[in-house]
Amino acid sequence: MQQAVHHRIIARSKRLLDLAGSIGLDARDNDETALRKRVAVVLFGGTLPLTIAWSAIYLAVGAPLAAAVPGFYSVITPINTLIFARTRNLGIYRFTQLLLVLILPWLLMISLGGFRQSSAVVVWAALSPLGALLIDDLRGTLFWIAGFIALLIVGAILEPYLPQANLPQAFITSFYVLNVGVVISITFGLLYYFVDRRNFFQLRAEMLLLNILPKEISEALKASPRTIASAATVTPSANVSATRMPRSCRSPTPANVGKSAATSRTRLRRISSSQ
Repeated sequence: MQQAVHHRIIARSKRLLDLAGSIGLDARDNDETALRKRVAVVLFGGTLPLTIAWSAIYLAVGAPLAAAVPGFYSVITPINTLIFARTRNLGIYRFTQLLLVLILPWLLMISLGGFRQSSAVVVWAALSPLGALLIDDLRGTLFWIAGFIALLIVGAILEPYLPQANLPQAFITSFYVLNVGVVISITFGLLYYFVDRRNFFQLRAEMLLLNILPKEISEALKASPRTIASAATVTPSANVSATRMPRSCRSPTPANVGKSAATSRTRLRRISSSQ
């Protein structure tokens, strides 16, 4: 009984993730762009229940200014995601959301009085460079990690001059555990989802290659980055396989072999140019 309930929860969670991941997708997207869009929506939308909860908790303990910071994220992110669903512009959505994830935890830390008094809430900002690593170009991630480090340095300089929020010690300790534990859990879940979807797209691409190309050419393409035409040139044996040649080309004469190889390479170049 418990196992059946567990399976149903997992199945529903996957359907929810697939539904969220379909936001902003375009039929013209390649597999890499589609994966980045899925991860972006799962990351930014998936943290909404937590930011709403954090805002409510800070409000309950008498820190309305601190509560306003995650509350702002909870309001802006759904609006931004709806705009993304309509425009399908990953660049704008990615930049604005990564900026919010980077800046808002730092502002929350400042409003509470520094690293210790805020229970290291700035650790949430680390999701910005981490998310950029998954949904942005590699060079673009340097901007976000540099911004994260710069904010840490500025926070350390400002901490002695910040007014301390009046929070119970038990609350501060509990939120240390929550902030670190939740961010690590989000990181693990995000990487798990990314690797799972990447493996799915890779398997689909390999099956497509095996369906339209000889096995030797498919293996050559997977072994090194090259065009289909060059792979066909490197593995001419695949082009003259007896099971794939017409009856008129099965004679192993040089003329027939050359004709078959040229025909196969022409066909493969057409496939490569259409991708």
